[in-house]
Amino acid sequence: MDLFENDEMKLINLLPRDGEVYYHGKVLDTVTADMYLDKCLSELTWEHDRAFIYGKEIVTKRKIA
Repeated sequence: MDLFENDEMKLINLLPRDGEVYYHGKVLDTVTADMYLDKCLSELTWEHDRAFIYGKEIVTKRKIA
């Protein structure tokens, strides 16, 4: 699989002033992407993210693995 088939897409920076983001199009087909998502959701240990703000621990809604 060639992730960078379209050479023109490499040259388009979507954030010309605030950084660099290059869109390379669709990387995985839907079936493969769904398989990887299912594996991540079922096989990784997910827990709520924690942040310290002004010395106080805050548990966020976001989960991380």
